[in-house]
Amino acid sequence: MQSAGQNRSIILAETTVEYSLRRSRRAKGISVAVYPGGEVAVTAPLWLAHEDIEKFFYSRSNSLLRVLFRERQRPRRIRLANGAGEFEKNKAFVTALVHERLNFWNKNYGYSIGKITVRNQKSRWGSCSKKGNLNFNWKIALLPGEMADYIIVHELCHLGEFSHSRKFWELVARTIPNYRALRQRLKNYR
Repeated sequence: MQSAGQNRSIILAETTVEYSLRRSRRAKGISVAVYPGGEVAVTAPLWLAHEDIEKFFYSRSNSLLRVLFRERQRPRRIRLANGAGEFEKNKAFVTALVHERLNFWNKNYGYSIGKITVRNQKSRWGSCSKKGNLNFNWKIALLPGEMADYIIVHELCHLGEFSHSRKFWELVARTIPNYRALRQRLKNYR
């Protein structure tokens, strides 16, 4: 027998960690899973007191926070079909995903962003207008997370330096130091 998941939170080193707790009769101990995007799921035996679960968190707070920080930087994995009509079906989701990642990365830059648009583009992954508007191809969501993040940071950095000058690439390297390798890999996805 299992109980339905309960949403809970705990504070570890001044960081609030939200998690879903599922109780299971078959569980022998506590297991913690951290998913891309930072979702935390905990499974514990039915008989275990909640105080013991909290003690478990505190005893492993350093490693848990390290994993949580890494996973929060990764976008959630999604599955989108790539075919006729898929743009309209997925546009709202991809727009929300792009907004989320832009907000995350812009904390490092503090740029003022104009309009954000997701389009069904044939040859570009993204673009930036002189007015500060950012456009992204909806298929960015089909890419591995680090490549999508590179495209987002690339366009974001155009708000600070419009050309592909040395200054521009220094801005990109500030948050995506391996941008050269990602840029090369991106050529395989055309």
